[in-house]
Amino acid sequence: MFSIHSISSLFAIGLMILVTMATKPPMGEEERAALMKKMDDDLEAFMEEMAAKQKSEKKERKPFDFDEFCRDIDQHPAFMTDLGKAENGEYSEHIQALQALKYDTGETEEEKVETAEGHKNEGNKHFKLKKYRWATEAYTNGIKVMCADRKLNSILYQNRAASQV
Repeated sequence: MFSIHSISSLFAIGLMILVTMATKPPMGEEERAALMKKMDDDLEAFMEEMAAKQKSEKKERKPFDFDEFCRDIDQHPAFMTDLGKAENGEYSEHIQALQALKYDTGETEEEKVETAEGHKNEGNKHFKLKKYRWATEAYTNGIKVMCADRKLNSILYQNRAASQV
């Protein structure tokens, strides 16, 4: 912790800075140019120091392998073309996490309403794009949540019926 002496010293330094700032006239063009040059020189010295440090710490970099890159990209959920199940018959944990974000319903009633609302919005999006089968599936998933909001449930049933016509 701070002692009384160190706190009073910090207070005195802060007071001196405030007095200096209040009494010091604004910087002239020459002072400003000198300060800018000093800052540029300091930055240049820092950059040179970092470059020298990086050269001294030579790390072995392996060459770029396009096939390895493609395998890595194919494992990323955003770029997968095939979900492919693992040996145990389950999807990878990344895919399971994405599914949980989209499809898991909550325990509380508010979470159930929020999930059903999300399915309704998804169905509406598909309906506007004239993807009626997908819209029907989204509305059905919203109904399966079984939230207590009767108005939302009636909208889901109506929208599902409209997408099946």
